[in-house]
Amino acid sequence: MLLLSGLFVMLNLAFTAVTLQLGPAWYGYGFAVSLLIVVALAIYLLDRKLDRLEYETYMLQ
Repeated sequence: MLLLSGLFVMLNLAFTAVTLQLGPAWYGYGFAVSLLIVVALAIYLLDRKLDRLEYETYMLQ
């Protein structure tokens, strides 16, 4: 969670700075893009962990 939160803060700062330079028509897209990236990464990490759940539950006893 710390990785995802830190990544969100950094991406949000970077993309927001870019959209501020692009003008008012682009306001809010920095937040949306950074959130999309972090959510996609979180889903990938969760899927990878759930794939190993059965193995870790039954095989490592």
